[in-house]
Amino acid sequence: SSTGLFPKSSFSIRIPNAIDCIEKGCFYRCENLESVEIPDSVRCIDDRAFAKCGNMTNVTIPNTVVEIGERAFEECERLNEVALSGQVEKIGEYAFFRCGELKKIEIPISVKKMGVGAFGECDNLTDIYFNAENCKAGKPVFSYTPERANLHIGNLVMLIDDRVFENMNIDRIVIPNSVTKIGRLAFANSTRLAQIDLQTNDAIEIDNSAFENTTWYNNQTDKIVYINNVAYKYIGDDSPSKITFKDGTTNIAANFMKDNKELEEVELPSSLLSIGCSAFENCTNLKTIHFPTKIRIICRSAFANCR
Repeated sequence: SSTGLFPKSSFSIRIPNAIDCIEKGCFYRCENLESVEIPDSVRCIDDRAFAKCGNMTNVTIPNTVVEIGERAFEECERLNEVALSGQVEKIGEYAFFRCGELKKIEIPISVKKMGVGAFGECDNLTDIYFNAENCKAGKPVFSYTPERANLHIGNLVMLIDDRVFENMNIDRIVIPNSVTKIGRLAFANSTRLAQIDLQTNDAIEIDNSAFENTTWYNNQTDKIVYINNVAYKYIGDDSPSKITFKDGTTNIAANFMKDNKELEEVELPSSLLSIGCSAFENCTNLKTIHFPTKIRIICRSAFANCR
């Protein structure tokens, strides 16, 4: 603990201009620290730098900061306002975990990597503005947000990565036409999610687990589930020898019928533009498929091991 170095009553800190990195655990458990002024010289806020500063209420991260380390602000329970740097590229695992008073966060376009639980269990985080253009996550970032959180996806976002919005309490999502890929389990287990507004993008690739265990998915009854003109998933109990897509279908989701051993024939509509990764991989009995003339994209392993 660093508490012995600082006053026992509330205090503020101004970091000197010569500092370029706030090192690991530098202000760890400074329980009376209320605010900190970070100068433009700082490029890195390292792991646990301000973790468990229970009385800190706000922090502005200057545009020079490119990396926020693991658990950097974890359990800053009174932190209610965070202004992220417009240049930050990496937000580490559990960076703002259990910041219980945080109500709003804006993820800037510059962010390229976010760690698991970066904003997890922030009980009052009701407004999330996600503007990161091409951000890798791979694990839940905002899990267990409060009831009826609002997720706003910016108009320049291209990638919604694997699991990034898993386990969120959101009712509705608008996916702008800038998005070209929605990854594996991207919104899975967001059980309240009932409405998906997918704006037009003929080149979009969606994994067929992206909306697993949401209200929207659990209410589907047709054997082929569609999101607008995207054939998202086949959920019939049977194993058909032939599958026919409806006219107007433009995209087939990644992993759509992967590993189906009964499928022999696929009838593709003339409107089809793209087939997702591994859509028919390991369909070892697939014998007949006719490609429409409009098709532009056949993704990786779409028909791998179809003998």
